[in-house]
Amino acid sequence: GDSGMAPIAEGLLRNRTLLTLEIGSNHLTDVSAGYISEVLKLNRRLEGLSLWQNNITEEGAQFLADGLQVNKSLLWLSLGQNSLGPGGAWALANALQYNSVLLWIGLGANELGDRGALNVATILQSGTSNLQSIGLGGNEIHDEGAGHLADALKINTKLKSLGLGGNLIADEGGTEIAEMLKINSSLKKLLISSNLLGDSAITNIAESLISNCSLEMLLIAENPFGDEGGTNLSSVLCQNVTALRILDIQNTRMNSDVERQIVIDLERDSLLERLGSQFANKSRHTPESQGMYVLTHHIVFTLALATAKRKAGKRNEEIFYEQVGASPLKNGPHLY
Repeated sequence: GDSGMAPIAEGLLRNRTLLTLEIGSNHLTDVSAGYISEVLKLNRRLEGLSLWQNNITEEGAQFLADGLQVNKSLLWLSLGQNSLGPGGAWALANALQYNSVLLWIGLGANELGDRGALNVATILQSGTSNLQSIGLGGNEIHDEGAGHLADALKINTKLKSLGLGGNLIADEGGTEIAEMLKINSSLKKLLISSNLLGDSAITNIAESLISNCSLEMLLIAENPFGDEGGTNLSSVLCQNVTALRILDIQNTRMNSDVERQIVIDLERDSLLERLGSQFANKSRHTPESQGMYVLTHHIVFTLALATAKRKAGKRNEEIFYEQVGASPLKNGPHLY
């Protein structure tokens, strides 16, 4: 709780060695966020901070934002499953205008809604942030919020990964995202599983991949599209004109025979490195190991690998992106 956070924060003010601090599920409130804000202002070593599943609200988000504005070391920040609300999203997003270091932020399951999505989109559209990855899953974002984010990414050229799983995005929002993909040339990973995407949205997304030269990972599992959307997606991919390498189509409304045929077609020509389907031949696809990352309830880093690469002279940003930008999520990516 907050009483235990005070001495930890005091120690961190003198820290010269600790790189990652994970204090999720500790009943921390805005009081602790205030302590951490002071750490962020003065600590020059901390690179990763997980505050997942605590009790931080908009007030605490403002404290953290104050720290982020002057921090020069933090690369990733996990704030999933708090109660930040749209106001908290605005405070944190606004802070990123002044922070050129933070590359990944997780804001999943924070009651952001469409207004929170607009607040984030406003900053992404401004081009003042260097953010490369953002998780907005489980935030009750509808078509309106998806539209705001899509508009922002028609302009933003820095974001490489967008997590929107577990929201309420339907065909209209999916079509807005498809229109964005026709223009955007930097987004590599789109996580939009567990939404309300039907055949129309999936067909539009599939068609957008023909002109998109950057998207490598598309997670659309657990959406209510059926045979039409799945077949149209497969038809585009079988033309081998897209950059896509990772696809998840599990638990949709496709007929099992249709999904099986799609898998056969895609595996026959070895078009994907990873294919998520009950019919996929798991032995033919790249395993989820070998330095790849996993996001479950918080980030798990291969710190030994990071340390070795740092000693070899690689910059922190390069190490971070190799670990957090190289593979699909599992076990609930919508939270981030």
